[in-house]
Amino acid sequence: MSNDTMARGAGVETVGAVLTQCAGVLAPGEAGRREARHIVAGLLDVAPSWFSLNRDAPVAAEFRAVALTAARRVASGVPAAYAVGRTTFRHLTLDVDERVLIPRPETEVLVDAVLARCGLRAAVIADIGTGSGAIALSLAFEQSFARVIATDISMDALAVARKNLDRLAPTLKSPVEFRHGSVLAPLAGERLDAIVSNPPYISFTEAA
Repeated sequence: MSNDTMARGAGVETVGAVLTQCAGVLAPGEAGRREARHIVAGLLDVAPSWFSLNRDAPVAAEFRAVALTAARRVASGVPAAYAVGRTTFRHLTLDVDERVLIPRPETEVLVDAVLARCGLRAAVIADIGTGSGAIALSLAFEQSFARVIATDISMDALAVARKNLDRLAPTLKSPVEFRHGSVLAPLAGERLDAIVSNPPYISFTEAA
């Protein structure tokens, strides 16, 4: 018996085997295989292209169960970012769940606008309705500002944002502070160089 066979018997799977099993519960054909690559890539925090050279890489058998659970959630209609529990935004990987909206790629232009407007100044920036913290943390990651203050009316959202801050703190160039409250209320008395916000797109019937 080969060492590889014995290892698998001891509770190790290959990435390729997990991909095949995940694809089996998703859409048929290439669509399912592509979705499986995105799910497993998200769980491993690697690019989907990583699999082209690493299909035989070992993963713990427990990972198979996690990946299959995520795949089944996606198959039932759950967005992949929620099923995996993370998403990418600009240069960051962020934890997300149903307590926050999934950051959209279009929102990345707001970060570009603030960076262009404030340049290299030691500015104080406010992010209103921060959600997962995507905008605030991206600003802090990409530029040395005096402070980045982010607010949200949802304590659940702030819990997600603070979890992201705790994980990303060693990589940030600027201090980030999260505050609870509605819109500008938590910023009373602050002198700000820029205010940025990307409020949720919800219908009037959902607003309540």
